[in-house]
Amino acid sequence: MKNFKLLLLLLLVWQLTLTSCKKSELDKNEKGASEAPLKFTEIKTNANFSWSTTKKITLEFKPIAHDTRVSVLKVVDANGHVYLKKLQKASEKFSGSIEVPIHLKTLKYVYAGVQKEFSANAGVLNIDVK
Repeated sequence: MKNFKLLLLLLLVWQLTLTSCKKSELDKNEKGASEAPLKFTEIKTNANFSWSTTKKITLEFKPIAHDTRVSVLKVVDANGHVYLKKLQKASEKFSGSIEVPIHLKTLKYVYAGVQKEFSANAGVLNIDVK
């Protein structure tokens, strides 16, 4: 009987210890959830942080007078994703823009067998196929 009372007392203390630990964990989680922003406008970031996931690159195709070549102009990344593909006469000017993912570092243009790699961080790309 003495051992039974001692065992019962130990079980009671053990149960109280376990339940009190769980309760304090819940309190911490509830406090954290109440401090989290509920709306997109409540998110605070550094003033220099950019939310953009793309960047715009302006393309300028420089014409070559009296050149009769007609070929496909392509702008691609290292993985082969095509960002621009158009039929272009070498004697006609072309201006346009493309949007590429912000993580890209380099792109490549291909025209009539001419391939050139360029930095994707440049705002303007002058395409010269002489």
